[in-house]
Amino acid sequence: MLQRLWSEIDIPTTRMSVGLFRILLYSVVFLEYWVVFRTAPFSIAEVDSARGTLIVLLVASACSLVGILLPLSTALTFLAIKTIQPMLFAWYEVDWVIELFSLLFLFAPHRQGLALDNVVFRRRLSPIQARAEWQERHFSLLVVLVLTLVYFDATLTKLTSELWSKGLALWYASYIPYVCAWKLPFVVESQLLLKPMTYLVTAYELLFPLILFRRFRRIFLVSGIALHLSISILLPLTFFGMLMTAALCTFLDFRSGEPGTQRSQNCASGSARLCAGVYATLLVYSFVMMKLHGNQRDALAVLLGVHPTGVYADSKFTIAPPILRLEIEDPGGRHPLPSFSPEGYPTVRDRMWKVWGFFSRARACGWQIVKRYALWRGESSCHAQHCDVLLSAKAVAVEHFEFDPTLPSTIASRPWIPLGKFSLPGGEWQEDSDPTAGAIVAAFRRGCPSS
Repeated sequence: MLQRLWSEIDIPTTRMSVGLFRILLYSVVFLEYWVVFRTAPFSIAEVDSARGTLIVLLVASACSLVGILLPLSTALTFLAIKTIQPMLFAWYEVDWVIELFSLLFLFAPHRQGLALDNVVFRRRLSPIQARAEWQERHFSLLVVLVLTLVYFDATLTKLTSELWSKGLALWYASYIPYVCAWKLPFVVESQLLLKPMTYLVTAYELLFPLILFRRFRRIFLVSGIALHLSISILLPLTFFGMLMTAALCTFLDFRSGEPGTQRSQNCASGSARLCAGVYATLLVYSFVMMKLHGNQRDALAVLLGVHPTGVYADSKFTIAPPILRLEIEDPGGRHPLPSFSPEGYPTVRDRMWKVWGFFSRARACGWQIVKRYALWRGESSCHAQHCDVLLSAKAVAVEHFEFDPTLPSTIASRPWIPLGKFSLPGGEWQEDSDPTAGAIVAAFRRGCPSS
């Protein structure tokens, strides 16, 4: 029976699917670090020393994107990412999944579809095709292993989460204003729809290795792409959704359209058994490491030296300090700066949303982030001799996780409390006289060195 089960494992990975994965992955890498390059005064501690490395990273990721000088460009991209990470502020670490997938792609087959190398070096199917197919099969097994560990990490968090165990996670992520990209149509708001979908997400992540079996591949592939594209579109996590969608492209079946490849690439050999053994071992190791580190790090995080934290975990909805909104005031009047809308919806995305919406509120001395971000945004937008960056706050903390259809409108209707302003040039802080404003600013200053 076990032999029959192994015989149903089928690897559809081809040069074309690896090429599609590469294009999507390095598109995100290029865009993510282009944002870092453009926001250097805010994101990088030592701008001058980091600029050269950033330029190398952007050029290498662009070469990886179009498929020129593979695998040299992918290796150079990964080395540049590892070099630039220590130069970033601690609260501006680029998504660890980018680093993980860049490491993963070092093991990708050298011959890939949709690559300029195929034109420049005239790479075609050759007598060594069997070796190329071997590389593709084993690369896809590695992708499954990595994705399974990422999903398993998320599943462990969900199984110990009150929000996910009650089936409320997708509803909170879709309707609490400051954690969703925009207000969704009322028809999607039904708990009858979002509660079972919350449990299905957990089931999908836990059972993801079944994608290796022909009979399950289509449903897992469609479900996974739909899930991550929804994250890209509906939530302020465009890059993360694109990254996970890119990895799933490895399992798109292009074999019938590639002459010279076999329709069946059965994997019932020792390599699949070895991969399963490594998978089981790393899952146990992952679980142990998460428990030792208070569910903050898994095996892959330890390997990469990063500290990932879930965005839609319970703790993110119970952060006491309020969200902050920025406006710039000049002789022409008041204008909003990228932060939050009057209703409380984010007007920033991806890393900026995490930094401004969560890290500034949850980390010790969040005022350091607040001041640096406000001054950077103000100086970039001020076109007069004198401008003021106005700061206001709205309470958004949730005390109890229950399905309450009035909660989104309740949070949206809460008033913005003026806190004060930064005067430009110079950045002098002038605090509002209201005692409530003083208490809020004091909460953000908590943990800052006295001066």
